[in-house]
Amino acid sequence: MIIRRGDVRIAVTERGGDGPAVVLLHGLAGSSRELLPTADALIDRFRVLLIDQRGHGGSTRRPADVSRQAYVGDVVAVIEELLPSQRVRLVGQSMGAHTAMLTAAARPDLVDRLVMLEGNAAGDNRPEEARKIGEYFASWPVPFADEDAAQAFLGDGPLAVAWRNDLERTADGLRPRFDADVMEATIAAVQEERWTE
Repeated sequence: MIIRRGDVRIAVTERGGDGPAVVLLHGLAGSSRELLPTADALIDRFRVLLIDQRGHGGSTRRPADVSRQAYVGDVVAVIEELLPSQRVRLVGQSMGAHTAMLTAAARPDLVDRLVMLEGNAAGDNRPEEARKIGEYFASWPVPFADEDAAQAFLGDGPLAVAWRNDLERTADGLRPRFDADVMEATIAAVQEERWTE
């Protein structure tokens, strides 16, 4: 399903289940698809929703605003529209953990529990790291002809497998479901210290 916030579409997958709501947030350059096994493991006890954060997956690919406030606003909009009057368990990985943390800080009335995997408030005082990440994504020789070509370039590590599994099949080959410059701008905002929040 799609939740609209101004000119941005936020893709949400409701995996099903009964019980308290769990909202899952993926990391940078990923999508909700990488968290489907987690969602499926939870649906015996929880109602599970997965969000493709802006710039990723099935959501608006090139949003004008990639501020942390925009990402938080998207999560708030999803919770308020699809889970009215509920407090959720908010789970995020990496950039998704950062989004989850800031959402819980901004709207504790919406978050019952917070689970952060590979995320923190400390930031990163190396601004060149965001540029390096953007350059890495821009270096991908896309489209990849097939999964073997993607594997040859990306490798076999867990992150590489997640990226490879998330590639979109197009008429001319396999392409990432994100743009390198959007990822660079997004991670630059994540790297800012957030102790105040």
